Amino acid sequence: MDQVACTGTESRLTDCPHNGWGYHDCAIGEDAGVSCYDLWPRCDFQHGAARCGFTQDTTDDTNWVWGSQHTPTSNTGPPHDNTFRNSTGKYMYVEASGGAPGDTARLISAPLNTENNICLNFNYHMYGTQVGTLNVYVKQRGSSSLGEVIFSRSDFQGDQWKFSELALPKREGFAQIVFETVRGSGAYGDIAIDDVGIITDACVRLTGGNTSAEGRVEVLHYGEWGTVCNDRWGDEDAQVVCRQLGYRYARPVSSQRSFGRGGGHIWMDQVACTGNESRLADCPHNGWGDHDCAHDEDASVSCYDFTGCDEYRASGRTASGVYTMFFYPDRIGTYCDMDTAGGGWTVIQRRQDGSVPFNRTWEEYKLGFGDKKGEFWLGNEVIHLLTNFKNHQLRIDMEDWGGNKRFALYSTFRVSGEADGYRLHISGYSGTAGDSMTGSHSLNGRRFSTVDRDNDAWSSHCSRTRGQAGWWFNSCTHSVLNGRYLGNCVSPCSAWQGVVWNHWKGEGYSLKSVSMKIRPIVFETVRGSGAYGDIAIDDVGILTDACVRLTGGNNTAEGRVEVLHYGEWGTICNDRWGDEDAQVVCRQLGYRYARPVSSQRSFGRGGGHIWMDQVACIGNESRLADCPHNGWGDHDCAHDEDASVSCYDFTGCEEYRASGRTASGVYTMFFYPDRIGTYCDMDTAGGGWTVIQRRQDGSVPFNRNWEEYKLGFGDKKGEFWLGNENIHLLTNFKNHELRIDMEDWQGNKRFALYSTFRVSGEADGYRLHISGYSGNAGDSMAGALSNNGQRFSTVDRDNDAYTSGHCSQRWGQGGWWFAACSYSYLNGRYLGNCGNSCTSWQGVVWYHWRGAGYSLTSVSMKIRP
Repeated sequence: MDQVACTGTESRLTDCPHNGWGYHDCAIGEDAGVSCYDLWPRCDFQHGAARCGFTQDTTDDTNWVWGSQHTPTSNTGPPHDNTFRNSTGKYMYVEASGGAPGDTARLISAPLNTENNICLNFNYHMYGTQVGTLNVYVKQRGSSSLGEVIFSRSDFQGDQWKFSELALPKREGFAQIVFETVRGSGAYGDIAIDDVGIITDACVRLTGGNTSAEGRVEVLHYGEWGTVCNDRWGDEDAQVVCRQLGYRYARPVSSQRSFGRGGGHIWMDQVACTGNESRLADCPHNGWGDHDCAHDEDASVSCYDFTGCDEYRASGRTASGVYTMFFYPDRIGTYCDMDTAGGGWTVIQRRQDGSVPFNRTWEEYKLGFGDKKGEFWLGNEVIHLLTNFKNHQLRIDMEDWGGNKRFALYSTFRVSGEADGYRLHISGYSGTAGDSMTGSHSLNGRRFSTVDRDNDAWSSHCSRTRGQAGWWFNSCTHSVLNGRYLGNCVSPCSAWQGVVWNHWKGEGYSLKSVSMKIRPIVFETVRGSGAYGDIAIDDVGILTDACVRLTGGNNTAEGRVEVLHYGEWGTICNDRWGDEDAQVVCRQLGYRYARPVSSQRSFGRGGGHIWMDQVACIGNESRLADCPHNGWGDHDCAHDEDASVSCYDFTGCEEYRASGRTASGVYTMFFYPDRIGTYCDMDTAGGGWTVIQRRQDGSVPFNRNWEEYKLGFGDKKGEFWLGNENIHLLTNFKNHELRIDMEDWQGNKRFALYSTFRVSGEADGYRLHISGYSGNAGDSMAGALSNNGQRFSTVDRDNDAYTSGHCSQRWGQGGWWFAACSYSYLNGRYLGNCGNSCTSWQGVVWYHWRGAGYSLTSVSMKIRP
């Protein structure tokens, strides 16, 4: 063949025009050659880049690498390919270790015919703290110029593969796709691509906008672009379009906003996406080209994506400061709090010195104002975008002029869009500052108001009467964190004019500082010290009814009990409220034990509904709603009768021993949400003993008062008393045994073992329950003058059974479970080696071994389930 003149559309070479079989004027040296490749419709790189027609650029600084599984550098790069997501899948990446910042690597496709409308789609991965930039160009074949940039992403994008679809510019002749990486500041910046494809139908693009992420929606069909009619066009349809274009979120577009009239075809009408489709063409519609619309009804959308503080924190960025938050194609700066309660908080408001006035208009509050390094409001539109597609929690940290600090935490926080007045959706209070947002005069469901727009529920204009602040006012009261910064008012500040949180400091106090910060609700694990630390979760669910919460306490494990019913929180009356009811509540919240709450202690009065009365749990129920009660809302109580509870959980020495920790020493014992240290004896009689008392050298005096014995004292590495409250909590819900090891000054050792040991709570005087002696020291606790059933006594509280005096005051001023008085007294004075001539009953005494006049050299009391 000679003078072959294919158009490129023929199926076979013999279909192309040529001189005729055997007619030519050529020599053997003019034989034609070709290199074949696959680019249509997708390249998954399983056989390398060359098989798909890609070549390495020779004018750049480094090359793309064919890889699988994880890239060599830890904490950057993908864990696997995008296609198969396993160890055998392949992808292309650029290794960031080595080289210099700004180094480039380019991968160039084979020529593509761009005279027709076609689209490019691909997946990319940009994870690491030092990621640079990924650019995609369309260059004319044979040109030395890189051509037109059609895609650009910079910096950390999260540890996941992300999809993008792009319409290629239509032009005469052939063009090439160039994937270019620009190295970031260091080694933690690997960039990868996978599943590159060319499609000729059903892709989408946005036109007429200021950026590539907004505009009139157009879809490619049979090689021609056409618009989509906005009949029934809604958020679900917009979400599908944005997802197809590689964005995670769709921003609502006002019906009044126009991106211009399209022309030509109207391809789709009556689109009815569910929101889960991968492509717009998968959504139900009338059929291609079947419509009753004109181009003034063209559908439009605005897409965005963002990288928030939580994602920076997950990538290893642990320093608080101003970060770039990417709302592609835009970017804004905000302050990330990486320290408070695990970090990853996006700060949306901060007041600290009065340097920025907050008496602003609607437009200013919409767009945001201030200095991200100082005082600022992030902007209602950005807050809406952040909270609209992820469940967020809100934390408010505040400080008064005396240096005291409090916080309020809300488990649900969301702000609607401008069309709904930036309406606030908030619930689930816990914290230490009191609830000034969802209690009485609740802000939940309120629209935002400013000095020039009154959306409150009051007869007057709250913003104008409350310092011209922008806020979600109800009836103007309880919280105004955007009020005037009044400083440290000597006399009471003007009521409701300052930075006010009424449930902590009242209406006439203006706070020194406050910051509002949000964070998605996520499950996060933090690796421990080694490989034996796997963590798992299961059975994750969202409830809309019958769940419980505790409010008004100093932490999330204590407070007033509230239950959710028909979407509204309400309290529980304390009629018949007892330990069994409290135990069910704590179990439902994930704690193993319920701590009795004194009837004198208050967690504040609730508001709104009282949902349950005459609750009568037996203690075995899984949920409070399963317990018998009068019926939802049927009660005869007021809110001064709200039931409360204090929950806890613990990890004891026996659990450490069972996990393989065999060395004796001080361990952290978790009484969630608190933690204390205690000494674990892992050697004696099988180990796993929690030491509750130790005497060995007299370094710690034991003549202490009631409060000190309640809370505990001493040095866990030496002499100490663990604390009556802790001993009560340890022994109240498990059967424990008590072992007492003792030694005299001649080195002789004895022990006493009691098979039952329990201490009641403070309301019962920390009463001792002990029985079942065995051992070789003699029974000085459960025999004559038995300590069983006796309440604890100290030098300042006489609970003993001795009618003629105060045992603690007479016997060395130590604390003990005295009868009248006792044959055991292990918390007496440490008298040293005075032999058998010590002052009787004044020392560390175990009568049935060494008698009343002998003070032991050492003793330790330890318990084990």
